[in-house]
Amino acid sequence: MRLLSNREGDEPGTQRRLRKRLLAAAALILLFGLSLLAWSRAYPAPAALLTGEWRLRAGDVAGADAAFQRFLLLNQESAESLVIVASRYIAAERWGAAAGSLERALRIDPAHRARVDLGIVYEHLGRDDEAEATYREAIRRRPDDPYALNALGYFYAQRATHLDEALVLLHRALELFPNEGSIMDSLGWALYQQGDVVAALRQLAASVERVPSFGEVRLHLGVALARRGARDQALVELGKAVMLDPELPGAREALETVRRGELPPLPFPYEPHTRGR
Repeated sequence: MRLLSNREGDEPGTQRRLRKRLLAAAALILLFGLSLLAWSRAYPAPAALLTGEWRLRAGDVAGADAAFQRFLLLNQESAESLVIVASRYIAAERWGAAAGSLERALRIDPAHRARVDLGIVYEHLGRDDEAEATYREAIRRRPDDPYALNALGYFYAQRATHLDEALVLLHRALELFPNEGSIMDSLGWALYQQGDVVAALRQLAASVERVPSFGEVRLHLGVALARRGARDQALVELGKAVMLDPELPGAREALETVRRGELPPLPFPYEPHTRGR
């Protein structure tokens, strides 16, 4: 499963400071009735970021862009501030805008770990050659980055290509980041695509225990269970995959295939994510 480099609980210092300021501002508003205008004057950068988020959710893309630009100006358009803005665009599935922000960030700081995020964004834009090259460059710059290793390994696992290399990358990623459910899923899927369904099931079952709310992980486990003849369990997992992510590529088709008493394909065909723009 894809694993963004900047997730909750793993954010760099700038993001942590922003989060603390947002929480402090919220406390002032609640405790002292501080007006939103006064808050925005006291904390202009967090206010601009929050305004951008609100406008994105409301569908006001131009307003969001303007608010994010103000946030960037207040932060001297640092690499970290560009990555923060990109994370908001990613959450809203505005892939083109996210790519632009990440490309600018990497021009400022070529070693930034957000290069992995740029590769993921390129995948969503259908720019697979650029995604692969971006992941390889991320590994070249940070050879022990489990996010980068996972990204390229899963890229190959999805497409059922370079599977021997994918397994090397993913085993190394799991050594560096033990018990990370997303990496276990990637490794399990690479094993499935190579035809080792028994070994795949061990990884995929462990992955679901750690990240149970991701439809993609449930899909992979359901497909592997079906190949092992555990039809009832497979139907449960595939049903959960569809429920968790109704637009997940391949999930409904796999569910209908198993319902008909047929086996899902091996290797499982890759379908690109096409949501957002």
